Amino acid sequence: EVDKMVLKERPNVRFEDVGGLTVVKEELATVVLALKNPGIFTRGGTHPPRGVLLYGEPGVGKTLVAKALAREADADIYVVRIGDVLHSLYGKTERVIQSVFDRANENGACVIYIDEFDALASHRDKSNEVTSRIVSVLLTNMDGLEERGKNIIVVGATNRLDAIDTALLRPGRFDLTIEVPLPTEPERADIFSIHMKKANVIADSQLFEDEFDMSALARRSNHFSGADIAEVIRRTLVKRVRAISEGKDPGHVKVQDVIEQVERHREFLEKRKQSGSTGQYI
Repeated sequence: EVDKMVLKERPNVRFEDVGGLTVVKEELATVVLALKNPGIFTRGGTHPPRGVLLYGEPGVGKTLVAKALAREADADIYVVRIGDVLHSLYGKTERVIQSVFDRANENGACVIYIDEFDALASHRDKSNEVTSRIVSVLLTNMDGLEERGKNIIVVGATNRLDAIDTALLRPGRFDLTIEVPLPTEPERADIFSIHMKKANVIADSQLFEDEFDMSALARRSNHFSGADIAEVIRRTLVKRVRAISEGKDPGHVKVQDVIEQVERHREFLEKRKQSGSTGQYI
């Protein structure tokens, strides 16, 4: 049942594949050490971190860095998403979450990643009975991590830090609370480069012209998240595919082709912000 509702994987993404987020990756290096060599903390007179809470706007790379963390530590990762585990049957959601911790305890190094953590573990005094029981299950397991597997790390992700039950935020449960910010201008240039190189690998050919002004893309994409940049590159390449399907030779992708999609995506983001919609444009 857990296998049907919770994704278990061995990620193939590393920290070097994540553009920017230098400070976040430095913080998470401590967690990698905790998974690979927890005994070094004991010899240092302390204990390894048991929980990490990543917070930031949607699309900034919280899930990506969590998967990279697991890969760097050569660990499995259980990806728990509220839409997959929330169930109408009484007690089933709590049983699934408990089973994830039980299964993780049987493994070697393991990361339990809980997306949209605020929706699963909101304030008990402002929520229903189901949420209260879910929070109780999380509290019980996170308090017992030291007695359970010494190489289990719980990573939560949220864009609403204020909505999480305060009992889960005290030290000893989530030892590290790390902000995942929007990328800076140099980091945006790096993220553009990563996605372009990935596209070249997928196509097994050079898709982009040699003289590519990354700084122009970085300047024009102010306030874009990593997910926004990935979407811009995808849209640029989709336009190229359409041209090929019509029998045209689009040639190499030029800087202006990407800038065109940057501006279009910016307009979409502004309209979405004004309307409060989360939909996609075609």
